Amino acid sequence: MSFVTDSFIIIVSQLFFFLGGWLFFLRKLFRDYEVQQKIVLMVFSFTFSLSCLTFELVIFEILDILESSSRRFHWRLVLVITLVDVIIVLPIVISHYLAVSLRFIPNKSTFRLGVSLSFFLVYLYLFWKLGDSFPISSPRHSLFSIEPCIGRVGVIGVTIMALLSGFGAVNYPYTCMSLFAQPVSQEDIQASEKRLLQTYGMLLAKKRRLVQVETERKCATTNSSNRFWGVIKAVGTSFVNSSVSTKALREEVCHHILFIYLTHCLLVFQPIL
Repeated sequence: MSFVTDSFIIIVSQLFFFLGGWLFFLRKLFRDYEVQQKIVLMVFSFTFSLSCLTFELVIFEILDILESSSRRFHWRLVLVITLVDVIIVLPIVISHYLAVSLRFIPNKSTFRLGVSLSFFLVYLYLFWKLGDSFPISSPRHSLFSIEPCIGRVGVIGVTIMALLSGFGAVNYPYTCMSLFAQPVSQEDIQASEKRLLQTYGMLLAKKRRLVQVETERKCATTNSSNRFWGVIKAVGTSFVNSSVSTKALREEVCHHILFIYLTHCLLVFQPIL
């Protein structure tokens, strides 16, 4: 295929994706026409079409569709247009609507234009200073080359995706957990409270038994150091107490404490669920 044919395919694909983004915006995102500004619709559709066109060029590269020189030219062209859209066009639009939405700014077109321009310049400064903390900039690349811009866009994109993924991983189960929770009746809560009281009693009994065993061992050790008969008594006492393992008692006490803690949590969250 010739270069003209390849360009025609790319242009038709761009128009098709632009129309798809337009319909997706109106039919899915804002079906009730919450957004009245046409510029927002056009910018979204244009950005959507560029993203789809980039994905299409990747598929063309894998399947070896179009000529290699044509793919390289259109790839660089789409990449440059995408960078201009992401770095310049979208921030300008966002800065403009941010300046318009702020109520404490005087309602004058020139003043709002200056405020939006200030927002955009601050964004450009922060965007460029972001590369100082990462190995993005290189003396081989000029100020307006593609590589530093791609590096900064990649860092910002990965960071935003990580934040959104973390928020979604926590927020979605929190909001949808009630759909999978089984209903809890008042009888279940009362049964849990009874088990909790029984566990309290068992915990107190085990603690008293543990203190008693430790006290007897201390007394046996003290008496054994005084006289010979104390040694014999200590041996007998230690033999009797050997059946009572303090380690096992401590483990049982820990298990009861853990059960009490989990039961408390269950009783607290059962009314919420």
